[in-house]
Amino acid sequence: MVSGAPRPVAVAPGRPVLRLVERAAQPAPRVVARRRPTARVRRRRLLAAGVLGAAGLAALLPATTLLGRSPHPGSTSTVQAGGLPIAVHGGEGTYYVVRPGDTLESIAARLAPHDPAREASVLRAELGSAGVVAGEHVPLS
Repeated sequence: MVSGAPRPVAVAPGRPVLRLVERAAQPAPRVVARRRPTARVRRRRLLAAGVLGAAGLAALLPATTLLGRSPHPGSTSTVQAGGLPIAVHGGEGTYYVVRPGDTLESIAARLAPHDPAREASVLRAELGSAGVVAGEHVPLS
């Protein structure tokens, strides 16, 4: 037999013959350099990111926060500020809504903890009385 020639293999009738095939050398992977995006493409991407960021921020912040006031003149909204329920009347100013058990002194202590006596006298002067009733709106300045 000649070296390098395939050897005959005994195969059962009806069975396929298996042969060894040498693997062909594979070409090296082709490296393609990516082109840098043009200035126009970069500007478009930056603009798109800015628009999406602004839209996301606008979706997170309610209109009253952005505008700093109630959306409709004459409407009322209640918010918490420093533990105080505050009523904001559209276009009319900010008021504290008196709760049951509140006094001018307790309201003044929450509004100005550093000098509640002075704040209580200011509130008395604004209201024209020393007492408050639950549900009353005390103007805040």
